[in-house]
Amino acid sequence: MLCATMGVEYLITSPAFPADSLQETLARLASHWDSEVRAGYFSAVEILAENAMPDASLAIEPAGIYFCDHGGQGRAFLGRLVAALVSRYDQVTVQEYEL
Repeated sequence: MLCATMGVEYLITSPAFPADSLQETLARLASHWDSEVRAGYFSAVEILAENAMPDASLAIEPAGIYFCDHGGQGRAFLGRLVAALVSRYDQVTVQEYEL
């Protein structure tokens, strides 16, 4: 996956996640971070700098949202992401990512 051995991986799920608009929801959230956005993939950094390792990476998967905390502000991004998702979808589960 995106982390390999360079981070802590999580899977964020919710029965209320809309399959067709989750990309749009995450893009809106990521717009508040210094981030790189590609189709279905996001990375977030505390300070945007050339060649900076992201603090976190996110990807949309069939099972939910894959999140990798690379260190730095990764846990803070996870907390903000979960808070935003709970306010929008009510029920959200965060668990360790398993292949």
